[in-house]
Amino acid sequence: MFALRLMVVLGFGLSSVPVAAVAHPGDGVGDDHTPFHDTTAFCKFGTLPALPESSMLQPKNELTDYRLAVVYVVPADIPYEPEIREGLVTATRDVQAWYQCATGGLDWELEYPELVVKVYFALHDRQYYVDNGNWWGSLLGEMASQGQPIWQTGTVSVLWARGAGWWAGAAQACGGNCGVALLGVELFPELNNPAWSGGDCPPGSGGDAWPCVPLGAMAHELGHTVGLLHPADVPATAPYANHSIMQLHWHYPDLAPPIDRPWGFLTLEREVISANPFMHSGVRLDQIYANCDVVNLPYNGPPPTCDFSLLTEDTTIYTTNTTIGGDLHYWTFDDGGESNYTDPVHTYHWGGNFAVRLRSSSSDSMMDLAEQVVDGSDWVYADRFESGDCSAWCDPGATFCSEVCCQTERYCLPYPTGGDPMGSPVCCDDPCYNDVEQGPFCCGFEIGGETFVCCPGVGCISSSAQCP
Repeated sequence: MFALRLMVVLGFGLSSVPVAAVAHPGDGVGDDHTPFHDTTAFCKFGTLPALPESSMLQPKNELTDYRLAVVYVVPADIPYEPEIREGLVTATRDVQAWYQCATGGLDWELEYPELVVKVYFALHDRQYYVDNGNWWGSLLGEMASQGQPIWQTGTVSVLWARGAGWWAGAAQACGGNCGVALLGVELFPELNNPAWSGGDCPPGSGGDAWPCVPLGAMAHELGHTVGLLHPADVPATAPYANHSIMQLHWHYPDLAPPIDRPWGFLTLEREVISANPFMHSGVRLDQIYANCDVVNLPYNGPPPTCDFSLLTEDTTIYTTNTTIGGDLHYWTFDDGGESNYTDPVHTYHWGGNFAVRLRSSSSDSMMDLAEQVVDGSDWVYADRFESGDCSAWCDPGATFCSEVCCQTERYCLPYPTGGDPMGSPVCCDDPCYNDVEQGPFCCGFEIGGETFVCCPGVGCISSSAQCP
Protein backbone atom coordinates (compact mmCIF):
# COMPACT_ATOMS: atom_id res chain seq x y z
CA MET A 1 0.00 0.00 0.00
CA PHE A 2 1.29 3.44 -0.91
CA ALA A 3 2.41 5.54 2.04
CA LEU A 4 4.75 8.47 2.44
CA ARG A 5 5.95 8.63 6.01
CA LEU A 6 7.14 12.21 5.76
CA MET A 7 7.07 14.63 2.91
CA VAL A 8 7.93 18.31 2.95
CA VAL A 9 7.49 20.52 -0.08
CA LEU A 10 8.61 24.09 0.23
CA GLY A 11 7.36 26.88 -1.97
CA PHE A 12 8.70 30.15 -3.30
CA GLY A 13 11.46 31.78 -1.33
CA LEU A 14 12.10 29.03 1.22
CA SER A 15 15.39 27.57 2.20
CA SER A 16 15.87 24.43 4.26
CA VAL A 17 13.88 21.73 6.01
CA PRO A 18 14.86 20.14 9.35
CA VAL A 19 14.45 16.55 8.13
CA ALA A 20 16.65 14.03 6.40
CA ALA A 21 15.65 14.58 2.82
CA VAL A 22 16.55 14.15 -0.81
CA ALA A 23 16.09 17.21 -2.98
CA HIS A 24 14.52 17.10 -6.41
CA PRO A 25 13.54 19.82 -8.91
CA GLY A 26 10.61 22.12 -8.45
CA ASP A 27 7.25 22.81 -10.03
CA GLY A 28 8.23 24.47 -13.26
CA VAL A 29 9.45 22.80 -16.42
CA GLY A 30 11.30 25.92 -17.48
CA ASP A 31 10.02 25.91 -21.05
CA ASP A 32 8.84 28.89 -23.05
CA HIS A 33 5.12 28.62 -22.28
CA THR A 34 5.16 28.25 -18.50
CA PRO A 35 6.94 30.21 -15.79
CA PHE A 36 9.65 28.37 -13.88
CA HIS A 37 8.60 27.86 -10.29
CA ASP A 38 11.54 28.47 -7.99
CA THR A 39 10.64 25.60 -5.70
CA THR A 40 12.76 23.04 -3.90
CA ALA A 41 10.97 19.90 -2.82
CA PHE A 42 12.16 17.46 -0.23
CA CYS A 43 11.04 13.91 0.24
CA LYS A 44 12.18 11.07 2.43
CA PHE A 45 12.11 8.97 -0.72
CA GLY A 46 14.04 10.01 -3.81
CA THR A 47 11.13 9.06 -6.06
CA LEU A 48 7.47 8.25 -5.61
CA PRO A 49 7.07 4.70 -4.24
CA ALA A 50 5.23 2.16 -6.36
CA LEU A 51 1.56 3.00 -6.66
CA PRO A 52 -0.88 0.47 -5.20
CA GLU A 53 -2.39 -2.28 -7.26
CA SER A 54 -6.10 -1.72 -7.84
CA SER A 55 -6.97 -4.72 -5.68
CA MET A 56 -5.07 -3.14 -2.79
CA LEU A 57 -7.00 0.12 -2.74
CA GLN A 58 -8.90 0.56 0.50
CA PRO A 59 -12.65 1.32 0.42
CA LYS A 60 -13.56 4.95 0.98
CA ASN A 61 -13.57 6.18 4.55
CA GLU A 62 -17.05 7.56 5.16
CA LEU A 63 -16.31 8.55 8.76
CA THR A 64 -15.63 12.13 9.73
CA ASP A 65 -12.46 11.55 11.76
CA TYR A 66 -10.09 12.71 8.99
CA ARG A 67 -10.68 16.40 8.42
CA LEU A 68 -9.25 19.61 7.02
CA ALA A 69 -8.63 22.47 9.48
CA VAL A 70 -8.20 25.90 7.88
CA VAL A 71 -6.71 28.59 10.12
CA TYR A 72 -6.08 32.32 9.63
CA VAL A 73 -2.93 33.17 11.59
CA VAL A 74 -2.57 36.75 12.89
CA PRO A 75 0.83 37.77 14.31
CA ALA A 76 0.79 39.86 17.49
CA ASP A 77 1.75 43.12 15.74
CA ILE A 78 -0.75 42.87 12.85
CA PRO A 79 -4.44 43.73 13.34
CA TYR A 80 -7.09 41.10 12.81
CA GLU A 81 -8.96 41.81 9.56
CA PRO A 82 -12.39 40.12 9.38
CA GLU A 83 -12.55 40.62 5.62
CA ILE A 84 -9.46 38.41 5.25
CA ARG A 85 -11.17 35.62 7.14
CA GLU A 86 -14.26 36.02 4.98
CA GLY A 87 -12.09 35.79 1.86
CA LEU A 88 -10.44 32.63 3.19
CA VAL A 89 -13.88 31.09 3.78
CA THR A 90 -14.72 31.75 0.13
CA ALA A 91 -11.35 30.39 -0.99
CA THR A 92 -11.78 27.20 1.04
CA ARG A 93 -15.20 26.51 -0.44
CA ASP A 94 -13.84 27.22 -3.91
CA VAL A 95 -11.01 24.71 -3.51
CA GLN A 96 -13.40 22.15 -2.01
CA ALA A 97 -15.63 22.42 -5.08
CA TRP A 98 -12.68 22.07 -7.46
CA TYR A 99 -11.31 19.02 -5.63
CA GLN A 100 -14.66 17.26 -5.72
CA CYS A 101 -14.96 17.60 -9.48
CA ALA A 102 -11.30 16.93 -10.29
CA THR A 103 -11.23 13.75 -8.20
CA GLY A 104 -14.51 12.49 -9.59
CA GLY A 105 -16.46 12.85 -6.36
CA LEU A 106 -14.04 12.82 -3.40
CA ASP A 107 -13.36 15.77 -1.15
CA TRP A 108 -12.20 17.22 2.15
CA GLU A 109 -14.49 17.43 5.18
CA LEU A 110 -13.93 20.51 7.31
CA GLU A 111 -12.78 20.46 10.92
CA TYR A 112 -14.79 23.63 11.55
CA PRO A 113 -17.93 23.20 9.42
CA GLU A 114 -19.73 26.14 11.03
CA LEU A 115 -16.82 28.60 10.99
CA VAL A 116 -15.00 27.09 7.97
CA VAL A 117 -11.91 29.14 8.92
CA LYS A 118 -10.71 29.52 12.50
CA VAL A 119 -8.58 32.45 13.71
CA TYR A 120 -5.34 31.93 15.66
CA PHE A 121 -3.84 34.97 17.36
CA ALA A 122 -0.11 34.24 17.40
CA LEU A 123 2.10 34.93 20.42
CA HIS A 124 4.86 36.86 18.65
CA ASP A 125 5.26 39.61 16.08
CA ARG A 126 5.81 38.95 12.40
CA GLN A 127 9.55 39.49 12.44
CA TYR A 128 10.00 36.87 15.14
CA TYR A 129 8.62 34.17 12.83
CA VAL A 130 10.75 35.41 9.94
CA ASP A 131 13.91 35.31 12.07
CA ASN A 132 13.18 32.02 13.83
CA GLY A 133 12.93 29.19 11.37
CA ASN A 134 11.37 31.26 8.58
CA TRP A 135 7.83 30.73 9.90
CA TRP A 136 7.80 26.94 9.51
CA GLY A 137 10.45 26.40 12.17
CA SER A 138 8.72 28.44 14.88
CA LEU A 139 5.02 28.92 14.14
CA LEU A 140 4.11 25.25 13.86
CA GLY A 141 5.70 24.29 17.18
CA GLU A 142 4.05 27.23 18.91
CA MET A 143 0.62 26.37 17.57
CA ALA A 144 0.99 22.73 18.58
CA SER A 145 1.96 23.82 22.11
CA GLN A 146 -1.21 25.94 22.23
CA GLY A 147 -3.47 23.01 21.45
CA GLN A 148 -3.92 23.72 17.75
CA PRO A 149 -4.26 20.70 15.40
CA ILE A 150 -0.65 20.63 14.17
CA TRP A 151 0.85 17.18 13.44
CA GLN A 152 -2.29 15.69 14.91
CA THR A 153 -3.43 12.30 13.60
CA GLY A 154 -6.60 12.69 11.59
CA THR A 155 -6.05 16.36 10.69
CA VAL A 156 -4.55 18.20 7.74
CA SER A 157 -4.11 21.86 8.68
CA VAL A 158 -3.88 24.74 6.22
CA LEU A 159 -2.37 27.82 7.84
CA TRP A 160 -2.87 31.16 6.10
CA ALA A 161 -0.39 33.46 7.85
CA ARG A 162 -0.70 37.23 7.53
CA GLY A 163 2.74 38.69 6.90
CA ALA A 164 4.29 35.44 5.59
CA GLY A 165 4.59 36.91 2.11
CA TRP A 166 4.58 34.44 -0.75
CA TRP A 167 5.26 31.44 1.48
CA ALA A 168 3.79 28.20 0.10
CA GLY A 169 4.81 24.81 1.43
CA ALA A 170 3.40 21.57 2.81
CA ALA A 171 4.30 18.38 4.62
CA GLN A 172 2.76 14.97 5.10
CA ALA A 173 3.52 13.09 8.35
CA CYS A 174 2.00 10.73 10.95
CA GLY A 175 2.47 7.83 8.55
CA GLY A 176 0.17 9.58 6.08
CA ASN A 177 -2.43 10.40 8.74
CA CYS A 178 -1.71 14.12 9.16
CA GLY A 179 -0.23 17.04 7.30
CA VAL A 180 0.33 20.77 7.34
CA ALA A 181 0.31 23.38 4.58
CA LEU A 182 1.54 26.93 5.23
CA LEU A 183 0.72 29.80 2.88
CA GLY A 184 1.16 33.55 3.05
CA VAL A 185 -1.93 35.73 2.87
CA GLU A 186 0.06 38.01 0.56
CA LEU A 187 -0.44 35.47 -2.24
CA PHE A 188 -3.79 37.22 -2.70
CA PRO A 189 -2.94 40.16 -5.00
CA GLU A 190 -5.40 42.47 -3.24
CA LEU A 191 -3.74 41.70 0.12
CA ASN A 192 -0.12 41.74 -0.98
CA ASN A 193 2.29 43.93 1.00
CA PRO A 194 5.60 44.20 -0.90
CA ALA A 195 7.42 44.89 2.36
CA TRP A 196 6.45 41.40 3.51
CA SER A 197 6.47 39.47 0.23
CA GLY A 198 9.44 41.14 -1.44
CA GLY A 199 7.67 42.30 -4.58
CA ASP A 200 4.54 43.36 -6.40
CA CYS A 201 2.06 40.84 -7.73
CA PRO A 202 2.22 40.71 -11.55
CA PRO A 203 -0.95 41.74 -13.39
CA GLY A 204 -3.02 39.22 -15.27
CA SER A 205 -4.17 35.70 -14.48
CA GLY A 206 -2.86 32.18 -14.65
CA GLY A 207 0.86 31.87 -15.25
CA ASP A 208 1.13 35.62 -15.86
CA ALA A 209 0.05 36.24 -12.25
CA TRP A 210 2.47 33.79 -10.62
CA PRO A 211 3.34 33.67 -7.75
CA CYS A 212 0.11 35.43 -6.76
CA VAL A 213 -2.24 32.54 -7.53
CA PRO A 214 -3.50 31.77 -4.01
CA LEU A 215 -6.26 29.25 -4.72
CA GLY A 216 -4.07 27.26 -7.07
CA ALA A 217 -1.32 27.31 -4.46
CA MET A 218 -3.72 26.06 -1.78
CA ALA A 219 -5.04 23.23 -3.96
CA HIS A 220 -1.47 22.28 -4.94
CA GLU A 221 -0.12 22.23 -1.39
CA LEU A 222 -3.10 20.19 -0.22
CA GLY A 223 -2.07 17.62 -2.80
CA HIS A 224 1.32 17.34 -1.11
CA THR A 225 -0.34 16.72 2.27
CA VAL A 226 -1.95 13.55 0.87
CA GLY A 227 1.26 12.25 -0.65
CA LEU A 228 1.41 13.73 -4.16
CA LEU A 229 4.76 14.84 -5.57
CA HIS A 230 5.55 16.98 -8.58
CA PRO A 231 4.77 14.66 -11.50
CA ALA A 232 7.85 15.77 -13.45
CA ASP A 233 9.92 13.98 -10.81
CA VAL A 234 8.08 10.65 -11.13
CA PRO A 235 9.00 8.60 -14.22
CA ALA A 236 5.48 7.25 -14.71
CA THR A 237 3.92 10.73 -14.78
CA ALA A 238 6.77 12.91 -16.09
CA PRO A 239 5.56 12.86 -19.74
CA TYR A 240 2.18 14.23 -18.63
CA ALA A 241 3.35 16.62 -15.90
CA ASN A 242 1.94 19.79 -17.45
CA HIS A 243 -1.56 18.32 -17.31
CA SER A 244 -1.48 18.27 -13.49
CA ILE A 245 -2.17 20.87 -10.82
CA MET A 246 0.77 19.30 -9.00
CA GLN A 247 3.02 20.74 -11.71
CA LEU A 248 1.31 23.87 -13.04
CA HIS A 249 -0.95 25.11 -10.28
CA TRP A 250 -1.31 28.55 -11.84
CA HIS A 251 -3.81 27.05 -14.31
CA TYR A 252 -6.35 26.84 -11.45
CA PRO A 253 -9.28 26.53 -11.79
CA ASP A 254 -9.71 26.19 -15.57
CA LEU A 255 -7.10 28.47 -17.19
CA ALA A 256 -4.93 25.80 -18.84
CA PRO A 257 -4.12 26.59 -22.49
CA PRO A 258 -4.92 23.96 -25.14
CA ILE A 259 -1.38 22.56 -25.02
CA ASP A 260 -1.89 21.60 -21.34
CA ARG A 261 -5.45 20.27 -21.69
CA PRO A 262 -6.93 18.21 -20.21
CA TRP A 263 -5.73 19.53 -16.86
CA GLY A 264 -6.44 18.57 -13.24
CA PHE A 265 -5.29 15.42 -11.42
CA LEU A 266 -3.56 12.66 -13.38
CA THR A 267 -4.94 9.12 -13.15
CA LEU A 268 -2.09 7.91 -10.93
CA GLU A 269 -2.58 10.95 -8.69
CA ARG A 270 -6.28 10.16 -8.37
CA GLU A 271 -5.37 6.60 -7.50
CA VAL A 272 -3.23 7.84 -4.61
CA ILE A 273 -5.97 10.29 -3.56
CA SER A 274 -8.66 7.60 -3.59
CA ALA A 275 -6.65 5.50 -1.12
CA ASN A 276 -6.14 8.41 1.28
CA PRO A 277 -8.35 8.53 4.40
CA PHE A 278 -8.80 12.31 4.14
CA MET A 279 -10.78 11.97 0.91
CA HIS A 280 -14.52 11.44 1.50
CA SER A 281 -17.49 10.87 -0.75
CA GLY A 282 -20.85 12.42 0.09
CA VAL A 283 -19.50 15.89 0.99
CA ARG A 284 -22.27 18.47 0.45
CA LEU A 285 -21.30 21.74 -1.18
CA ASP A 286 -22.21 24.29 -3.84
CA GLN A 287 -20.55 22.84 -6.95
CA ILE A 288 -19.34 25.75 -9.06
CA TYR A 289 -16.91 23.69 -11.18
CA ALA A 290 -19.24 21.07 -12.63
CA ASN A 291 -17.51 21.07 -16.03
CA CYS A 292 -13.91 20.37 -15.02
CA ASP A 293 -11.68 18.33 -17.35
CA VAL A 294 -11.57 14.53 -17.37
CA VAL A 295 -7.87 13.60 -17.27
CA ASN A 296 -7.10 9.98 -18.21
CA LEU A 297 -3.34 10.49 -18.39
CA PRO A 298 -1.39 8.29 -18.17
CA TYR A 299 -3.48 5.38 -19.40
CA ASN A 300 -4.10 3.06 -16.46
CA GLY A 301 -6.51 0.52 -17.89
CA PRO A 302 -9.86 0.70 -19.68
CA PRO A 303 -12.20 3.45 -18.44
CA PRO A 304 -15.81 2.71 -17.49
CA THR A 305 -18.53 3.09 -20.07
CA CYS A 306 -20.59 5.87 -18.54
CA ASP A 307 -24.28 6.28 -19.39
CA PHE A 308 -27.61 7.10 -17.75
CA SER A 309 -31.26 7.82 -18.45
CA LEU A 310 -33.57 10.47 -16.97
CA LEU A 311 -37.25 10.64 -16.08
CA THR A 312 -38.65 14.13 -15.41
CA GLU A 313 -41.75 14.79 -13.29
CA ASP A 314 -42.54 18.47 -12.77
CA THR A 315 -39.24 19.95 -11.56
CA THR A 316 -37.79 16.67 -10.28
CA ILE A 317 -35.54 14.32 -12.24
CA TYR A 318 -35.12 10.61 -11.52
CA THR A 319 -31.85 9.13 -12.73
CA THR A 320 -31.01 5.57 -13.74
CA ASN A 321 -27.30 4.86 -13.90
CA THR A 322 -26.42 2.30 -16.60
CA THR A 323 -22.64 2.70 -16.35
CA ILE A 324 -20.52 -0.39 -16.89
CA GLY A 325 -17.28 -0.75 -14.93
CA GLY A 326 -17.65 2.21 -12.54
CA ASP A 327 -16.83 1.99 -8.82
CA LEU A 328 -17.25 5.68 -7.92
CA HIS A 329 -20.08 7.81 -9.31
CA TYR A 330 -20.33 11.59 -9.18
CA TRP A 331 -23.32 13.56 -10.44
CA THR A 332 -23.59 17.32 -10.96
CA PHE A 333 -26.84 19.05 -11.85
CA ASP A 334 -25.70 22.48 -13.11
CA ASP A 335 -27.44 24.33 -10.27
CA GLY A 336 -24.78 23.77 -7.62
CA GLY A 337 -26.20 20.41 -6.63
CA GLU A 338 -24.15 17.19 -6.62
CA SER A 339 -24.43 13.59 -5.48
CA ASN A 340 -22.41 10.39 -5.03
CA TYR A 341 -25.52 8.18 -5.06
CA THR A 342 -25.75 5.64 -7.84
CA ASP A 343 -29.27 6.74 -8.91
CA PRO A 344 -30.01 10.09 -7.27
CA VAL A 345 -33.27 12.05 -7.40
CA HIS A 346 -32.84 15.81 -7.82
CA THR A 347 -35.34 18.69 -7.65
CA TYR A 348 -34.67 22.03 -9.35
CA HIS A 349 -35.83 25.29 -7.81
CA TRP A 350 -35.60 27.67 -10.73
CA GLY A 351 -36.01 27.38 -14.47
CA GLY A 352 -33.51 27.06 -17.29
CA ASN A 353 -31.56 24.49 -19.25
CA PHE A 354 -29.38 22.31 -17.01
CA ALA A 355 -26.52 20.02 -18.01
CA VAL A 356 -26.74 16.84 -15.93
CA ARG A 357 -23.30 15.21 -15.84
CA LEU A 358 -22.23 11.84 -14.51
CA ARG A 359 -18.58 11.03 -13.92
CA SER A 360 -17.81 7.40 -13.19
CA SER A 361 -14.38 6.12 -12.15
CA SER A 362 -12.95 2.62 -12.24
CA SER A 363 -10.85 0.97 -9.55
CA ASP A 364 -7.84 2.10 -11.63
CA SER A 365 -9.05 5.73 -11.40
CA MET A 366 -9.82 5.91 -15.09
CA MET A 367 -12.86 8.13 -15.64
CA ASP A 368 -15.66 8.54 -18.16
CA LEU A 369 -18.22 11.34 -18.51
CA ALA A 370 -21.81 11.28 -19.76
CA GLU A 371 -24.00 14.36 -20.12
CA GLN A 372 -27.64 15.18 -20.90
CA VAL A 373 -29.46 18.52 -20.93
CA VAL A 374 -32.70 19.00 -19.00
CA ASP A 375 -35.05 21.63 -20.42
CA GLY A 376 -36.70 23.45 -17.52
CA SER A 377 -37.27 26.76 -19.23
CA ASP A 378 -41.05 26.67 -18.62
CA TRP A 379 -41.00 25.54 -14.97
CA VAL A 380 -43.07 27.58 -12.48
CA TYR A 381 -42.42 27.78 -8.73
CA ALA A 382 -44.52 28.70 -5.77
CA ASP A 383 -42.92 26.73 -2.93
CA ARG A 384 -41.67 28.76 0.04
CA PHE A 385 -40.95 28.22 3.71
CA GLU A 386 -40.09 30.58 6.48
CA SER A 387 -37.01 29.38 8.32
CA GLY A 388 -34.73 26.49 9.11
CA ASP A 389 -31.17 25.26 9.04
CA CYS A 390 -30.72 25.61 5.32
CA SER A 391 -28.16 25.60 2.60
CA ALA A 392 -28.20 27.78 -0.53
CA TRP A 393 -29.57 30.76 -2.34
CA CYS A 394 -32.25 32.92 -0.74
CA ASP A 395 -34.24 35.95 -1.78
CA PRO A 396 -32.39 38.98 -0.31
CA GLY A 397 -34.69 41.49 1.29
CA ALA A 398 -37.77 39.31 1.07
CA THR A 399 -39.89 38.27 4.05
CA PHE A 400 -39.11 34.61 3.53
CA CYS A 401 -36.27 32.34 2.58
CA SER A 402 -36.82 30.36 -0.58
CA GLU A 403 -37.04 26.58 -0.32
CA VAL A 404 -33.87 26.42 -2.39
CA CYS A 405 -32.07 27.56 0.77
CA CYS A 406 -31.85 23.88 1.67
CA GLN A 407 -29.85 22.77 -1.36
CA THR A 408 -26.22 23.69 -0.51
CA GLU A 409 -24.42 25.18 2.45
CA ARG A 410 -25.97 28.57 3.07
CA TYR A 411 -28.38 29.38 5.87
CA CYS A 412 -31.77 30.92 6.57
CA LEU A 413 -31.75 31.82 10.26
CA PRO A 414 -33.21 34.35 12.73
CA TYR A 415 -31.51 37.51 13.90
CA PRO A 416 -29.81 37.08 17.28
CA THR A 417 -32.21 39.71 18.59
CA GLY A 418 -35.19 37.51 17.76
CA GLY A 419 -35.86 38.69 14.23
CA ASP A 420 -37.10 41.78 12.48
CA PRO A 421 -40.49 43.32 13.40
CA MET A 422 -42.19 40.85 11.04
CA GLY A 423 -40.35 37.88 12.54
CA SER A 424 -38.73 37.03 9.21
CA PRO A 425 -35.53 34.99 9.02
CA VAL A 426 -32.42 36.26 7.26
CA CYS A 427 -30.32 34.48 4.63
CA CYS A 428 -26.55 34.38 4.90
CA ASP A 429 -23.58 32.37 3.63
CA ASP A 430 -21.84 31.87 6.98
CA PRO A 431 -23.70 31.17 10.21
CA CYS A 432 -22.22 32.74 13.32
CA TYR A 433 -21.63 30.85 16.58
CA ASN A 434 -20.32 31.83 19.98
CA ASP A 435 -18.33 29.96 22.60
CA VAL A 436 -21.38 28.91 24.64
CA GLU A 437 -22.83 27.24 21.54
CA GLN A 438 -25.69 29.65 21.12
CA GLY A 439 -26.85 30.21 17.61
CA PRO A 440 -26.27 29.82 14.82
CA PHE A 441 -27.28 33.30 13.71
CA CYS A 442 -27.08 35.30 10.50
CA CYS A 443 -25.29 38.55 11.27
CA GLY A 444 -25.51 40.61 8.08
CA PHE A 445 -28.30 42.91 9.20
CA GLU A 446 -29.01 46.48 10.32
CA ILE A 447 -30.87 47.70 13.40
CA GLY A 448 -31.39 51.44 13.84
CA GLY A 449 -28.82 52.17 11.15
CA GLU A 450 -26.16 50.05 12.86
CA THR A 451 -24.66 47.12 10.94
CA PHE A 452 -23.82 43.85 12.69
CA VAL A 453 -21.10 41.39 11.67
CA CYS A 454 -19.86 38.03 12.93
CA CYS A 455 -17.01 37.79 15.40
CA PRO A 456 -15.97 34.10 15.45
CA GLY A 457 -16.46 32.56 18.87
CA VAL A 458 -18.25 35.68 20.12
CA GLY A 459 -21.31 36.05 17.94
CA CYS A 460 -22.86 39.02 16.15
CA ILE A 461 -21.32 42.35 17.09
CA SER A 462 -21.60 45.91 15.83
CA SER A 463 -19.34 46.61 12.88
CA SER A 464 -18.06 49.63 14.80
CA ALA A 465 -16.60 47.32 17.47
CA GLN A 466 -13.56 45.05 17.23
CA CYS A 467 -13.34 41.35 17.87
CA PRO A 468 -11.49 40.74 21.15
